[in-house]
Amino acid sequence: MARCEYCNKIIKEIIRDGRFCSIRCARKYAINHIKKGAISEGLKRYWKTHKKHHSIERICEYCHTKYSSDTSEITRQYCSTKCAAKVNGSIGGLHSSQNNTRRSKNEKYFAQLCKKHFKNVECNKAIFFGYDADVIIHDIKVAVMWNGKWHYKQLRENQPLQKIRKRDKLKIKMIKKYGYKPYVIKDMGKYNRKFVLSRFREFITVTEY
Repeated sequence: MARCEYCNKIIKEIIRDGRFCSIRCARKYAINHIKKGAISEGLKRYWKTHKKHHSIERICEYCHTKYSSDTSEITRQYCSTKCAAKVNGSIGGLHSSQNNTRRSKNEKYFAQLCKKHFKNVECNKAIFFGYDADVIIHDIKVAVMWNGKWHYKQLRENQPLQKIRKRDKLKIKMIKKYGYKPYVIKDMGKYNRKFVLSRFREFITVTEY
């Protein structure tokens, strides 16, 4: 009975020329025993055929580009290590922002005005690849970020301003990738209905006309 040229195990199912028990052994054999540029035509055809029948088209969860990967890579989510690093680098701040959602009275009042004016409005929903927006208006595909003073000033030692700004930039980038328009409202003061009304009227003017 034939044995695999790499691992020496008995080959139960003959694949192509019957030299290896699996594509993994064929690849390892090529890396360890064949010099670059000297791969036999038989192995080239073997890999080409195997890839054709064992690859699947996926969409990167970060940049949304299409890419092909082996079906054995079930948990793969990104097209490259670069995309994976960008997501993993911001994941800590992302979870932190989700776990510390604070809504000011001004923000709540603005959301009420939006719900009265529009039909489909959601608040603090993490629909942008894990990132949320304070008020999401699906009618016009606008994501509103009601930014308090901690987005512009260092208020606490455990909340570095640089980290908050980096997270805000990533959030805006992801909102755009999902086809929504980001809209930032700067709020540096206390509860003020007149201030909120003025910002709401300004928002309606900019987004609807």
